[in-house]
Amino acid sequence: MADRCTVHGHEELKFFCTMCDTFVCSECLLDRHNGHNMVRLTDAVVQGRNAEDKGRKVADAMARNLETLNQRGEEMERQRVDVETQITTAAARLVDNIEREKVALINQVREIYNEETRRMGECGKELESRLSDVIAALDQLQITGHSQGEAAAASSPALSKLAQLINEVKEPTLPPPTVINFEPQKNDKVSHLLGKVSTRKRAVAEEKPITTSTGAASPRQFPRTSPRAAPPNSSGFKSAKEPKSPRTHVAPKNTSTIGSGQLVSPLKIAYTSDDRVFVLDRDGGGSVKVLNMNGFAIKSFPLKLADSKKYEVGEGGLFVNGGGQVVFVGFARPLSGSLGDYMDVMCRYQEDGKLLHRVELQLSSKQAWDAAEISDGKIAVALDWMISIIDEAGQELSSFSTSVPDFCCLAYNKAAGDQLVISRFHDHFVEVYSLDGRVCFQFGAEGSGEGEFMGPLGVCVNKNGHILIADWSNRRVQMFDQKGRWLKHVATSREGLEEPRAAVQTPDGRVLVSDTKKNCVFVFTF
Repeated sequence: MADRCTVHGHEELKFFCTMCDTFVCSECLLDRHNGHNMVRLTDAVVQGRNAEDKGRKVADAMARNLETLNQRGEEMERQRVDVETQITTAAARLVDNIEREKVALINQVREIYNEETRRMGECGKELESRLSDVIAALDQLQITGHSQGEAAAASSPALSKLAQLINEVKEPTLPPPTVINFEPQKNDKVSHLLGKVSTRKRAVAEEKPITTSTGAASPRQFPRTSPRAAPPNSSGFKSAKEPKSPRTHVAPKNTSTIGSGQLVSPLKIAYTSDDRVFVLDRDGGGSVKVLNMNGFAIKSFPLKLADSKKYEVGEGGLFVNGGGQVVFVGFARPLSGSLGDYMDVMCRYQEDGKLLHRVELQLSSKQAWDAAEISDGKIAVALDWMISIIDEAGQELSSFSTSVPDFCCLAYNKAAGDQLVISRFHDHFVEVYSLDGRVCFQFGAEGSGEGEFMGPLGVCVNKNGHILIADWSNRRVQMFDQKGRWLKHVATSREGLEEPRAAVQTPDGRVLVSDTKKNCVFVFTF
């Protein structure tokens, strides 16, 4: 921009013609640009700066909105996964409840049938006895009539006996018949057996900052399906809280991961003294991945839960027994779109993956959620409302009832005097039982403070009898002593945990944690 007008060289440029988009001088106002819209240069500079500032603010606001949309998309994906999990859990719970009700109704029918057949049998025996007496009296009367004549028969003791019997049984009577009916529940007008999916618009003031993948993800929600736990609200769900920052947390000296890119959805972990890690994975409907502590994949083999390929692993326990065999005890569920029932199975494998033994378990309850070797080759199995003790062949030796309705994990604490430690996922605490079914104590409560849980899952006991719990929604692993007193946080989301599913502590103190969100196994060295 020149300081002087190119037409009137002696004049300074003082105005800007908005119609011609050029700078002009005072004489130009009376000459070529007479009647045009003019703006003083000083005002034009101010306006330009204001427009630039406004443009930058608008651009910044748009960039922030785009970032918010991206974060909302990530949050929406997390919500989708959580809600689909809730629906699947609710459906499984409904199927289980229907199965229990079916068994109860069939037992009721059989009780009625047994009672009625018993009554009819007693009545039949009584009628047979009286009929025998009447026939005997008739035969005796006929014999007397043939040998002594009708006159003698009319006054004989046989006739008196017959008359007495007839008086006692004037007319044979039968109890009224029983009719067993079944009236099915009419659900024709019920369109939502599981529940409803609803949405609401969240006010901007409600929206909390959404952290990226390096921070904590959104809190989960848990379906409260236990019949002993009343739902906290009409929807039947209660949101988890963000975990509080632990006051006592000694970070591991080293954190590494193994299995990344090799695991699909790692569930349970087993460790052997030669530094091999056996991981129960959902890959291919259920498989065991064998890794070393450096993350090298040694081998992988399928579970082979049934002769048919129409089943996949539901849940279960995995361990290496005293004989070096890999043992899986859990339940198989039919693949989506396949017909069939859930079935509890036990499989034993050689370390190279060869299937040695598979048996469908016939236990006092259903759905083997977890299992642990206890002693002398015996295995404790966590079922719905029950613990079953089985032998190596899968035969039930004993069982006892528990207050644990469903989704749970199990560990054996020999150091504490032969105790079974059971996590209650939906009820957010841990119970400890003796092997004869006595409740020793329980610990924990719903929350995110020290010693509190939001969906406790994997349980393990170290060589000192200390109890490690994978606190799923709080994204951490907590350690407790043998009495359930809180000791420390072993690892938290600070070390990268997202969905800790199971935990194992090696004899030298390293802690292995499977993570179903990261699809890997964390190795924490202290």
